[in-house]
Amino acid sequence: NMDRHHMMRIQTFGANTALIHLDNGRSFGRYDHDELSILTPIRQCCLFRYSTFARLYRVYRQGLS
Repeated sequence: NMDRHHMMRIQTFGANTALIHLDNGRSFGRYDHDELSILTPIRQCCLFRYSTFARLYRVYRQGLS
C-alpha cells in the first residue's frame, strides 16, 4: 500500500529522533473525524517531555512549514 503508507523523520529534533509511521488511508472512514482511540497505547505507557509535546502540538496546529 505505498499509495497511503510512508515513513517520516523530523529533523528538528536532531539526533533524538524516532521513526513515525503515517497511514493516510481513509477510504472507508470519515474525513472530518480523527479517531483518538488509536493513541491509547501511548497514553497508557509513555511520557513525553513538555518540549516534545509543545513541538508536536505546534506542528499539529501550524503544519510543518
